[in-house]
Amino acid sequence: MVMRAFSAPSYTPAQFREIVYDPTIRAPICFSAPAARMVMPYYELRTKLALEGKGPDQIAEGVQAAYVKGGLPRRDGVSFAYMWSADQSLGSGIGHWHPHMMVFCPYYENSMVGGNEFGSPLPQVSDDAGTPFTVVVIPIDDRLAVKARAK
Repeated sequence: MVMRAFSAPSYTPAQFREIVYDPTIRAPICFSAPAARMVMPYYELRTKLALEGKGPDQIAEGVQAAYVKGGLPRRDGVSFAYMWSADQSLGSGIGHWHPHMMVFCPYYENSMVGGNEFGSPLPQVSDDAGTPFTVVVIPIDDRLAVKARAK
């Protein structure tokens, strides 16, 4: 599927919470079967709340409430997604970032994957550190990216 800005982090980093309504974001993603079961409902709920006009704080509150009440699947294991497209656009200040693998690692902190700087070409926690919704990204060499074919 192609995620839009509604998939922005719920909690951290704070500066990316505000991109919820950025119309330029397109993030083609392919979920593994476990991630489709455990993670996609989270992004679907975020999108529903955003389409209702909720802002970043209200989206975070809605996600937290749904998770606590069992309205979202428990994140009790690691799952994966792939964002291989060289044509992805991840928003202002990021743009066409490296193709990467997303690892959904509940409660991970950046120090657990090497403490690498945000945006570096090394594995790093990109979203929501220390929460059930933590995302670790592993950038892939751009030369291995899938490029769109000219027609």
